[in-house]
Amino acid sequence: DPPTTVKLWLHNSWKKPIKIHNVISTPVSKALKIDFQPVKVPPESEEATNVALLTFDWGVALETGHTSGRVVVKSKQSTQKLVIPYTATVLAGGLSYDTQVTRFRSDSAHNPPRTFQLTNNFRLPIAITNVSLPKEAQPYFELQQFEPHILQPGQSAPLFHILPDISPHLTLDSTIVVYTNVSTLLVPLLCYDGKLIKVISHHNDTELELGTVGSGTEKQVVFALVNENPVPVTLLSWDTSLP
Repeated sequence: DPPTTVKLWLHNSWKKPIKIHNVISTPVSKALKIDFQPVKVPPESEEATNVALLTFDWGVALETGHTSGRVVVKSKQSTQKLVIPYTATVLAGGLSYDTQVTRFRSDSAHNPPRTFQLTNNFRLPIAITNVSLPKEAQPYFELQQFEPHILQPGQSAPLFHILPDISPHLTLDSTIVVYTNVSTLLVPLLCYDGKLIKVISHHNDTELELGTVGSGTEKQVVFALVNENPVPVTLLSWDTSLP
């Protein structure tokens, strides 16, 4: 899973504003990143104030073993500190799938339905509870025949069918969201035609204009290729039609 970010909200029950001048973690851990800027928390406010962003990296926590600690909030108005314990359960393993199943070519005349299969690499059973599509992907894709499923350790199983309804030259960089009892899996859902756009820095934007080139001389022209596809495009070779 990618790192998880949560917001730290605070209420001030005092009658004066409280200026928060630092938020730290103890013990110091590379697994927990704190984004903080000094902020004032207004007094007796009905709405909480966002004080910091806490980002927990599961991968770093698994490597270092730092899965618990305390978040300490310091203010200038008081020598007392607000201490917030935190803990996380990090499970070794993950969920794997074929990334090619969710990549579609919009320049293809044939895009049949595909079956999405998931493999449980955790050491405990995983419950697949739901799947969904973001709004930007719903006009072009449909997920069918999904039912909640429990995957045993090491088990692979088909979860749903992906039905594409792709318009020509569609470019889409979206996700399929798979909900489980331990995490939320974001599966990249990509659609592209694989074509590159040429950019010529010249008055004629359709072809390279060399003009008159004298015998025994050289002339240089510059052009660029822009990749608007959501995947890298590798240039294997290039050539010219000049004799």
